[in-house]
Amino acid sequence: MSHELLGVEIVVPTYCPDAYAIENIARMGRMAPTVVVDDGSPPGGSAYLSEIAALPGVHLLSLPINSGIAAALNLGVVDCIRRGAEFVMTFDQDSSPSDKYVVEIMRALRRTNLNNLGCIGPGVVSGRKVRGIFLGSDLVTTTQIIQSGMVIPKSTVQRIGLFDEDLFIDAVDTDYCLRMRRAGLQVLADPELSLEHRLGAGDGSRQIRIGPFRPTATFHSAARRYYINRNLVHTLRRYGLREPRWAALIVRRVMIRNLLACLLEDHRRGKVRAAGLGLWDGFRGESGKCRHIF
Repeated sequence: MSHELLGVEIVVPTYCPDAYAIENIARMGRMAPTVVVDDGSPPGGSAYLSEIAALPGVHLLSLPINSGIAAALNLGVVDCIRRGAEFVMTFDQDSSPSDKYVVEIMRALRRTNLNNLGCIGPGVVSGRKVRGIFLGSDLVTTTQIIQSGMVIPKSTVQRIGLFDEDLFIDAVDTDYCLRMRRAGLQVLADPELSLEHRLGAGDGSRQIRIGPFRPTATFHSAARRYYINRNLVHTLRRYGLREPRWAALIVRRVMIRNLLACLLEDHRRGKVRAAGLGLWDGFRGESGKCRHIF
């Protein structure tokens, strides 16, 4: 193993993984020791798990019930640190890193001040640049990065803890990044590093042309739309006053995507109901797994 990768392990949460996920995980396993945590896939959706368990460099853990991406990430992070990892890299099952991704991001990490580093991730995700302020090292300090492709030093976990399992899914990475910033840690992105990542329902997401704007219709399910809206309220309550620019941008983004879901996507009535219930439950302080049926 290259010296850049000593002490680095990968965590990948899965739920009903498909052949595309296996291809991604196989590539990750070739780059660094990889822990896959299956988040309670139902029997009909876990057909590929035995193939994942047999991949070289991959260790499979399983949660007995669907507990959310935060719980799956936490199980994997704790397992990696317990086995000696100094840095934990997290990916989604639908992210496709290049063969050199891990080496390149670890080289970028070595250019940082580890004493105040919260995490570092790709500066370009599926062709979209992460916004932020350039530092002297040509890295970018930003408000948040997506969880997929993120590197978390063990020192960050020791300082601020793990991902918030009450959020279950959606805004889990946002909450973690904003918690780092509140603790005085930097969230960094490498503008020279890109990651291909599916957004929304498989390959269904697409940009919509509205004058000079290019909003994205994600085609998320009604259940995901519930979590997006509920956890928007939770994160705004926690960080909105401290991060007003982020708050304005995230409200605009979620509301535009709600509108696109209501106008352009399938199952519109269910998604309208889910978005409304998510906002209502967020204001009521509901957390954990959704109790509604959509």
